[in-house]
Amino acid sequence: MSASERAGVSHCITVDVDGFATVGLLRRQSFQRGEDVTEYLDELVGAELAQVWFVRDHLQLIFEDDRESLSLQCYVWPRVQTGSTQIHVGGVGYRDALCDAIGQRVSGVNSSRGITITLTDRTFVLMPNADDLVGPEIAMLHSRGSGSGWTVWRPGEDSFEYLA
Repeated sequence: MSASERAGVSHCITVDVDGFATVGLLRRQSFQRGEDVTEYLDELVGAELAQVWFVRDHLQLIFEDDRESLSLQCYVWPRVQTGSTQIHVGGVGYRDALCDAIGQRVSGVNSSRGITITLTDRTFVLMPNADDLVGPEIAMLHSRGSGSGWTVWRPGEDSFEYLA
């Protein structure tokens, strides 16, 4: 293990639309077991959902504000709540329910059990059961900006202790 890996630093190569590459460092936010990581998620509050990416095996939600861009990769598909309706991946209108949220601002987050992101008129809920897990990680939040950092949620840790 390299010194940078022990320190929680990852190297990042970013290629812009013109093909120019930059190399940077990302610092992992570390949390003590059982610590509420809502503080890190709080960076989403006030940010606008700018993009929804459907990647082969996961969902990526891009939030932007005046300071930075935040990327939430969901390796377990969140459900979308609008009023009393809950839509799950594969359900009629799931894709539209996610994409229709583009342009809405995050008004609240909660990570006491699972992850909940509240927007203007809908809520994204990431609270998988054991059958929903497809890998070692549930989600990752990556910040690109002055505080370039990231954190990962895994079953049995932090907000997902109930999956231990």
